Amino acid sequence: MCRVFKVSRSGFYGWLNRKPSKCAEEREEVSREIHKIYAESKCRYGSPKITIELRDRGFSVSRPRVARIMKANGLRSVISGKFSVCTTESNHSFRISPNLLNRCLKRRSLGHGLR
Repeated sequence: MCRVFKVSRSGFYGWLNRKPSKCAEEREEVSREIHKIYAESKCRYGSPKITIELRDRGFSVSRPRVARIMKANGLRSVISGKFSVCTTESNHSFRISPNLLNRCLKRRSLGHGLR
């Protein structure tokens, strides 16, 4: 297999047995903490709020770094739409009131009566 991938045996076994770097360990720790905060917020927090929460917990991270880690792990904040009240039910089986005035109301232009 080493010949196929054009790597030396000692290089392969060195890579296989190598311990993770300090940077990689720190990245993994930050990633675990991001997952915790994300779950605690019911998947609602994005990178800005998670960054603030991480700093409160003693981590020194930037927002772009948190955003990169979140993107790599497939974490996205859940954005809920605005609540809108819907009071008109157009598809109903009730009787429609007759137009007793027999008027057709038209919109006026915003020219304040001047034409």
